[in-house]
Amino acid sequence: MTAFLPLSRRGKESAIQFEQLVEDIPDYLAPSLYEWVKSVEADREAGLEHGQVVARLLRVTIDPKWAYPTTVFWGGATAAERLDVIDLFLRLFGNNYVHFNDDGYGSGAQVAERLEWILSSGGSAWRVSFGEPYELVKRVDGTIQNAAKAVIDQNDDPGAAIARAWSNCYGRSPNYDEAYRNLVLAVESVLHPLAAPMDLRATLGKATAHIGATKDKWTVGGMDNGADALLDLLSLIWTNQERHARPDGTIRGVGKEEAEVALSAALTVVQWANAGAIRKAS
Repeated sequence: MTAFLPLSRRGKESAIQFEQLVEDIPDYLAPSLYEWVKSVEADREAGLEHGQVVARLLRVTIDPKWAYPTTVFWGGATAAERLDVIDLFLRLFGNNYVHFNDDGYGSGAQVAERLEWILSSGGSAWRVSFGEPYELVKRVDGTIQNAAKAVIDQNDDPGAAIARAWSNCYGRSPNYDEAYRNLVLAVESVLHPLAAPMDLRATLGKATAHIGATKDKWTVGGMDNGADALLDLLSLIWTNQERHARPDGTIRGVGKEEAEVALSAALTVVQWANAGAIRKAS
């Protein structure tokens, strides 16, 4: 897959082309990431505690005798363990964190921005999430990433639900059932005021049924068949989100591709609603 990664560093824009993104940490990228981890741990008053936190949360053994135990652990860690350390540092210390580097004191946002520069310029399949709380997430198609960021940047309930869905879909520890649950909540949050404003027990199923029963009164962007397009997306999300126990007692969870497709559909619906494109004739 060819990837064009828009980069931002000290106000300068550029683009680097990669034939294929790298899932792990290749030798050419490891030194830069090591320096980032070291700089975060270099708070001399908390370096030891950082190592203890990493040991507890990642269930790994880190020798406490070193001044910077996590960076010592890094030397013998697998690529997956190193990525988990980076993700954990982002989660723990990326928010409102201040540390000293060559440029002086930097905020958590600057720490995260520096890491994203390293990852993107190195062609990593991992990137820093769109904002606080910071974490590592998969780098996906730019159009979908931009759509998610635009929704999340709204800082409202649908945006928060999409952020949780994105984290559970593309984070280091994906939970596709939880991703699906949150993307449904995001769609319900934008549809209920339009399709079921008086129903305190409204669900996506009820909203979809109402729009289907009154389809001739609905429009999406004033386009012909716009209501049909909306119903197709809603039906795709709603029909596949229900999970019931089978006769033998087993339960089928949500799969990776299922969650990713549903999230893309939910993003479209939320975008349309945010833009005021989904309207019902009075």
